[in-house]
Amino acid sequence: MNLLIKRMQTLILLKFEIMKSLEKNHRKDIDGLRAVAVISVIIFHLGFLPFGYLGVDVFFVISGYLITKIIYTETVSDSFSIVEFYLRRIRRIIPLVLFVIIIALCIGIPVMLPDDLENLSQSIIATNFMANNILLLITTGNYWDAVNEFKPLMHTWSLGVEEQFYFIVPLIFLILRKERIKWALWILSFLALLSFLLYILPFGKEASKFYLIQYRFFEIAFGGILAIIFQDRLIKFPARFIILFLLLLLLGINVNIQAQWTLILVVFLTGILLITKRSKFEGILLENKYVQFIGKISFSLYMWHQIVLGFGRYFVFSTVKTFSSLFSIILVTFLLSVFTFYFIERPFRDKKKVGTKKLLLTVVLATIFTSGISFYLYSIKGVIRDVTELNLFKSEVILVIYI
Repeated sequence: MNLLIKRMQTLILLKFEIMKSLEKNHRKDIDGLRAVAVISVIIFHLGFLPFGYLGVDVFFVISGYLITKIIYTETVSDSFSIVEFYLRRIRRIIPLVLFVIIIALCIGIPVMLPDDLENLSQSIIATNFMANNILLLITTGNYWDAVNEFKPLMHTWSLGVEEQFYFIVPLIFLILRKERIKWALWILSFLALLSFLLYILPFGKEASKFYLIQYRFFEIAFGGILAIIFQDRLIKFPARFIILFLLLLLLGINVNIQAQWTLILVVFLTGILLITKRSKFEGILLENKYVQFIGKISFSLYMWHQIVLGFGRYFVFSTVKTFSSLFSIILVTFLLSVFTFYFIERPFRDKKKVGTKKLLLTVVLATIFTSGISFYLYSIKGVIRDVTELNLFKSEVILVIYI
């Protein structure tokens, strides 16, 4: 018993030292990159920056780098717990996603037409189970289809890809404990290479390559591979500011490069920025207090922007390119993001404010609630009221279902 207690104390101390080290080595330039990524995506969805959607790929590389570094460090110190890993992921992502989903339901039910409400209910169920990328591939296929602009949860496809990655990688490290940890880099590299080849080789549908994890795996894994190789070491690179400039150029300008290779370049350049020491120029550009704040609330900004845009296009704005509509969208998105960052994200990440039991109870109940309502809406084809203009009547739809 005493040996077990000592073992537990050692693990707790190791966890504490790891988290203390991570806090000490907090990278402000990474928060700056998050800001660049989310701003690029938002401006793209507003109708500008033709390659701004590649900001998602910047997020992928950053996530792979940070999360793999944590998993690898904990595995090396023999303190990795897959349960704790998923609890951290839940704290980081799920409460905000569920809150946004509830708001989408509250707005969608009174304003959406039946077909659109049915689609929203599908998206909610898929998002709850981190599979909206698969749903979008099946239902619309083309990410650039105009119909996607009106889908409030269209952007959660990227969460699906990322979380599917984090179902795979922790299992690898769970198996490769102790002396077997040396194989982690080789296995991750092999899987990344396989994914990269699937992506660049001329077979498979373009839509599948956009949405599915097997084609996107190499992006997130690339960040993870760099994290294992370099760990906390950063290399000097005199021309690093040029790399940042090229990244901004690729995100902002429709250069004469095939989209597939533009994505690969963005992934590569982001990786270089993660393993090199920042320049003085970047300290001004990426680490000023305004950019840092945007980076910190980037997840909330990402989650809210499409909700505001989708519903805005649906029943508020005839066009989102007028000054008043653009200003309104940006302002509402920013205010909502600040609110959820302070009142949803931060409290749920803090174990002292929201304990594990309370966290899990909230997540489970909210998931059941939103999924249950969404399944009901889907089962009645979104017809919650009579729509005489479309010759749709609630009583007739229910009669068809229950006969």
